[in-house]
Amino acid sequence: RLAAVTAPALLVWGERDALVPRASQQVLLDSLADAELSPRPGGHTPHWDDPRGYAAEVARFATSAMSDD
Repeated sequence: RLAAVTAPALLVWGERDALVPRASQQVLLDSLADAELSPRPGGHTPHWDDPRGYAAEVARFATSAMSDD
């Protein structure tokens, strides 16, 4: 089903995520047609660990995705 997703996807991943294995990153990257990985400092909750950095990365991605149209 993921192969059918054509929208750009941002995978925000905590560099020290102990809950979701790192191998899952590659599965998602390989399965989604237009996915970008954004490793962030912290663990499973990068939006809590670095909220400003997380918000800046999401804004960058959204701006970039909109300009690609």
